Amino acid sequence: MTRFNHPLSLFARLTGFRRFLPVAFAAGLVVTLPAQAETAPQPEGTPPAVAPAQGNPPQGTPPAMSAEQSKQMQEIQSVHAEYMELQKRVMQIQQDTLKTHPELEKEEHSLRDLVLAKMSSTGKSAKDDMEEIIKLEEKLRSGETPAEEREALMADYQKKAVTFRNAQNEAMKNPEVQAAQKKLMNDLMTAMKEKDPQVEKLMQELQQKQQQLSEMMKNSGHMQ
Repeated sequence: MTRFNHPLSLFARLTGFRRFLPVAFAAGLVVTLPAQAETAPQPEGTPPAVAPAQGNPPQGTPPAMSAEQSKQMQEIQSVHAEYMELQKRVMQIQQDTLKTHPELEKEEHSLRDLVLAKMSSTGKSAKDDMEEIIKLEEKLRSGETPAEEREALMADYQKKAVTFRNAQNEAMKNPEVQAAQKKLMNDLMTAMKEKDPQVEKLMQELQQKQQQLSEMMKNSGHMQ
């Protein structure tokens, strides 16, 4: 396995290749990139930091939550758990399909390389830009990186991550990229349906859960 497919790599998180191929493209879902894609990673074993909400009392005291807000949050968490379980099942079918169809893996790699080739960069190739970001990520994940160096590394990481993501988004609009993406998705979905006829139904349920979550978040005031 190459570093490009590493589950912790920035490239995998930013582009969604392999992890969200059927979810984002074939099902027509709008997959929101995780906040971590623009937030520098912490060293292994470090608990994730949670940004305090505006108006939180000092000393980390959590704000009081009404009974209605508590009920809404529990409902959101329940639907989110269902969404994640559906996504896990779809991803497993996809992984099993790719293992038995090496030609699809080659097609996937070709699409990835095409996206990188179409991306504008900072004077270097997009692959070089990606390598620099991955190296920064590895340093930030390492517990050996001195604390005094982390602030500068984090700022550099975030700047490069945003630039890379924006360039990737523009590259995805390229007609050649879109044609290759459509072909891969058609080929992958055909193979996935052969692997498990239930996958189309699962993806429809996944889309419904995402729409439900979006509405619930909006109604609870978590989304503007």
